[in-house]
Amino acid sequence: MNAGDPDGEWAIFDRAEPALRRDITGEVLDALIDEAENAPTLPAGGHARRGFIVPS
Repeated sequence: MNAGDPDGEWAIFDRAEPALRRDITGEVLDALIDEAENAPTLPAGGHARRGFIVPS
């Protein structure tokens, strides 16, 4: 992983502190796939949106 390369491999961690964080990439991708399978399709002329999910 290289944070400076947006086209490279990405990972998702549950917190920022390297000593305490846990890689949750697989869990998040599974949840997104489940959500996408049940999501309605975009309306005519709709656009997909890109964003970030930040746990509270």
